[in-house]
Amino acid sequence: MTAQRTADEARVLEHLVLAGWGKDFRTAPSLAREGAADVLERWVRLGLPFSKLLGGGRGFDPAEVLNFGKLAGLSGNDDFWATRYAATGRNLVREFASRPRELEPRRFAVHLEREFALGHLQPGTQARLRVPFPADVPTLRDLRIASLPPDTRTQPGYAETFATVPEHRAVVLEAAYEFVAHSTVSEVAELTTNERAAYLQQIASSRISALAAELAANLRTPLDELRAFWNFFFERMKLGVLHGEQRLDDILDLGWFDCRLGSALFVALCRARGIPARTCSGFTLYSIPFYHYWAEAWIGGVGWFPVDLSCWDLSLRGADGEWREYFFGALDYRMTVEVLPGTFTGFPSLSFPHEWYALARPLENGTAMGIYASETGKLVYEDRVLVKVNAGPLLP
Repeated sequence: MTAQRTADEARVLEHLVLAGWGKDFRTAPSLAREGAADVLERWVRLGLPFSKLLGGGRGFDPAEVLNFGKLAGLSGNDDFWATRYAATGRNLVREFASRPRELEPRRFAVHLEREFALGHLQPGTQARLRVPFPADVPTLRDLRIASLPPDTRTQPGYAETFATVPEHRAVVLEAAYEFVAHSTVSEVAELTTNERAAYLQQIASSRISALAAELAANLRTPLDELRAFWNFFFERMKLGVLHGEQRLDDILDLGWFDCRLGSALFVALCRARGIPARTCSGFTLYSIPFYHYWAEAWIGGVGWFPVDLSCWDLSLRGADGEWREYFFGALDYRMTVEVLPGTFTGFPSLSFPHEWYALARPLENGTAMGIYASETGKLVYEDRVLVKVNAGPLLP
């Protein structure tokens, strides 16, 4: 990974506020911001690099910042990862009060704004723009569209419209949905021939195929193999932040994975062993929502078996047994958007850089998640998301 220290300090601090204080920011914003500033200064003293920005101030690489803090935690030199980052994740998961398999259906309302940065297009031209739209999956039912941009065409995964690029070259689209969300739903019907072919399509290199064979050697069942793949991430890899596009072989060399590429690698390992698998993504439905990726593998007689590698952080790399397999075989509520390779949102009119980083910031009642070009630090797009949940389980 090449460090691109183009994110100004204020944006990095907002990201640390969200990562380390979560919804506590809403009751004590000053304390959260002071705490984030102390953490950043502590890491600089420990050796975190930064650049001098042209306009003054310090510039950071967000991936480098978070990975530095995590390595400091793993080595015992800093406690932010354990006492703030992992604790924030656990507190969000605990909002639903029950473990994933025990969750009752609930009704959610999701309001989404997506801001598109269209500086690469001329004012007055037409841009084809998409906002996320719920996928057609068994865990989302009774979908009701509260609002969409005008003249919108909907498909599972996206709602698409055309917009005229204004002089300031930024467009904001809004969408709002209501639905009943279920946790993991058992599916025992068999895959069709075409589905099986799609979910077995080879995406593994010879290196990954050899790794899958090594990890699954002498194991008897697909579930045993899934657990061996799962354990590989805890024993040999580190969950962190990566820049933009990376090959799966590259992350093996780096020893780091993020939720997107970690899920893709898990799928590749499964397919190399003849287990149908797919990558899914969408929004978590906590009070601090975020966009996330996970993997699903097909097990005969069981159906789609989900695995979410965020347990790496929640369990402090497996050290806490209560959390190590919390999302191994069951998930909590998600607004699924993409189910690859069949359902894909896409960015038809955006100029997407080869390398980018994500930065989030807290909103009064939600989260803003932006994608920025690593080289320049300029915004590509930002999602601003608000989630509301009913007070209790959905009644019949």
